[in-house]
Amino acid sequence: MISFIGECKQILELKEAAKKVAASDVTTLITGETGVGKEVLANYIWKLSKRKNAPFVPVSCAALSSSLAEDELFGHMEGAFTGAVTETKGKIAWAESGVLFLDEIGDLEPAAQAMLLRFLQFKEYTPVGGTESIAADVRIIGTTNKNLVDLISLGRFRKDLYYRFNVISLHVPPLRKRNNDILLLTDFFLKRLADAQKVRKPKMSSKAAKKLLEYHWYGNVRELENTIERAFVFSDKKQIEEEDIRFESVNESDIFLPYKEAVYSFKREYIERALDECHWNQTVTAKKLKLQRTYLARLIKELDISKI
Repeated sequence: MISFIGECKQILELKEAAKKVAASDVTTLITGETGVGKEVLANYIWKLSKRKNAPFVPVSCAALSSSLAEDELFGHMEGAFTGAVTETKGKIAWAESGVLFLDEIGDLEPAAQAMLLRFLQFKEYTPVGGTESIAADVRIIGTTNKNLVDLISLGRFRKDLYYRFNVISLHVPPLRKRNNDILLLTDFFLKRLADAQKVRKPKMSSKAAKKLLEYHWYGNVRELENTIERAFVFSDKKQIEEEDIRFESVNESDIFLPYKEAVYSFKREYIERALDECHWNQTVTAKKLKLQRTYLARLIKELDISKI
């Protein structure tokens, strides 16, 4: 069973939401920064669903160029083009009865967006070189680390595709906002590493733990996992010491988001925190922030903020 590690309030609420989402076949969009565990959450939903015994087929949208997208997704018939010596199934066919996982849909090229939109509308596709449509029984789960609303305003993402995807949206918070989960995740990664090498799980010194808790974790859970793996290698396998914790080298320029993305991120986090403190009562929150209630409601919609 795929687990989604975390016991902080945001993750517990996310797990409860995931259980409800898993009970349906609705198209789901998972948002969050790079490395937060969006694919892990998608796997978690899949394993909780009635499709758990069927395939989970990942597709990297960043690698899905316009020239290859149709063949990659829909497959092709024998003789469809030079080199097509046999009939080949696409990713949708491989995902039949299961889940088609579209990773980072914000990276889709325009032509690929158009193809995907039509498929989402009708749940039918025609292989390259084919003449008949094939009905598909697949569930779609997509992820993005980008602000799709901004991409729409820049003309880089289709509004109609956004609404097709954004039926249910789940947001995975960054690791720096779930400080209580850092040592829990650390323990999980250490146990997995120790089990793989058939040794006893190392202990964590208080100084090493403090060092982990005070770090910013711009690379999120993925960076933590890499850090713990390095610490495990450099340690004596009995205890992780402070000097065993070696953080990844990151250029200062990589830390800063583009101005527009940074403003969006700040506004979203600021309003989410205010709503949380006011128990998600929008009237009370608007008064606290000295905003009109209608303007706050508009901001919540524009920033795609939800309680889950």
